Amino acid sequence: MPQTARLPLMLLAFVALLAVEAPAQAKVLFMPPKRYEFKIDPKTPVKDLLPEPPSAVPAPAPWLVKQLGETPEIQFQKWVTPTVPVIPKLPNNATQDDFRKATAPFDAAHDKAQERVAHQIARINLLNKNDGDRFLRLLIDSRADLGGLPFLMGGECRQGKERALAFHGGVSRARSAMSQAAREDSGTGKKAEAADRFWATYASLEPTDPGARKRKQAAPAQVAALAQILGPLDTELRSRLAGHLAESTHPEATRALARLAVYSTEETVRKAALQVLKKRPQTEATEVLLAGLGYPWPAVAKNAGDAIAALERKDLVPQLVAILDEPDPRAPAERSIDGKKSLAVREVVRLNHHTNCLLYHPPANTPDVKVDGRGRSTEIVSGPVPSPGFAIPPPSQGGFYAPGASPDILVRADVTYLRQDFSLLLKVANAQPWPEIQRFDFLVRTRAVTEKEAAAYKEWLGKQGSGYLAPHRQAAVTALRALTGRDAEPTAAAWRKMLGL
Repeated sequence: MPQTARLPLMLLAFVALLAVEAPAQAKVLFMPPKRYEFKIDPKTPVKDLLPEPPSAVPAPAPWLVKQLGETPEIQFQKWVTPTVPVIPKLPNNATQDDFRKATAPFDAAHDKAQERVAHQIARINLLNKNDGDRFLRLLIDSRADLGGLPFLMGGECRQGKERALAFHGGVSRARSAMSQAAREDSGTGKKAEAADRFWATYASLEPTDPGARKRKQAAPAQVAALAQILGPLDTELRSRLAGHLAESTHPEATRALARLAVYSTEETVRKAALQVLKKRPQTEATEVLLAGLGYPWPAVAKNAGDAIAALERKDLVPQLVAILDEPDPRAPAERSIDGKKSLAVREVVRLNHHTNCLLYHPPANTPDVKVDGRGRSTEIVSGPVPSPGFAIPPPSQGGFYAPGASPDILVRADVTYLRQDFSLLLKVANAQPWPEIQRFDFLVRTRAVTEKEAAAYKEWLGKQGSGYLAPHRQAAVTALRALTGRDAEPTAAAWRKMLGL
């Protein structure tokens, strides 16, 4: 993020960070965050309160998609990057007044971009005034591309107070470790050294919520915080996550290990997780393993089958046999979409983590969120919605969550509408001033298809030959052979007969 170090508004955020970290006796100027206020007519038609939808793009047939970067991309709204004024280079003898004049157009453009975000948040709050999920339901009803996504609402998407406090402590600890480790970076570029720095720093930090370890919610909240933050990051960092999870006996730690074993794209991470899982209560991982077998991405199904075999889960043989009767998860079949039966496919889709904040979370500037003088909550995790065209502070300054942002552009992470299955860092074209490599979250959408699309699948399937096995069946057969030491035709009937089931 090359522009960050010279962005005045971003430097204000860094001043706020210095104010937090400075000794009590030091006097550091603190600039209160800007607030945005809007008067919106409550009679405004709903369609005018919703964001502009992205351009419709036909989704590819899921059985033809070969790379995760080819999966359909879901977007909260039409993403428009504004023209950003360039800050001119000033001579060494430039005065503060010269600097202010040179950066004024940039500052004004940045403020305007944040105002647009704050205005959308104000519209959301208007719709959510008497029902916290109303905006999201209206948005889904207005957008065919959002139907069939696994949205959570009501109590399912909300953390209780105890869990929210513990999660806040876990996230704060991980963020602090990230920031401190980045500031101590020696510049060697060695990933193993960076991982060592993070985990050493993380271990040295006490949870910001001292009572977290005493609460029954503390363990799962700490696990959730680490899994969320480290999910798409470097292999070395996540390989060591398995070792950290080994220190917790909580079932949520076991499930997190199972997700690493099933959804990680790197073999080293999967192996590290499996080594720990072998020593854990087996039934705690069952749900994750079986869900992986039926996942509509071939690599995930294979990983799940391999994990079941490596863990010697002979108790799952009947379920493995039953899977041989199930159709390809990607194939058109009668499925339920938002409570209605339809001919549909299950497909993996991706969301850019930074451009869909308001699809994941509701606003954080609501009356029930208590904030301090800097506009930040000490009870829930919150973060700013980034503005297109303007850089994000580097990790050493807090990264995406650097303090100092207006409360009117924050979202709250104690309410989460969508939960990804896994995350990856992918290259984004023309990304500047954002980093070229950005985080994408992946999950499954159920999408209605036409009879024509169903016929296309049958045509494709016919071309695969008589010996073709759908990925989930191949994974199940491979696991069955490893667990039983026997072989049979790849059908449920043949395996039941041989095993006497």
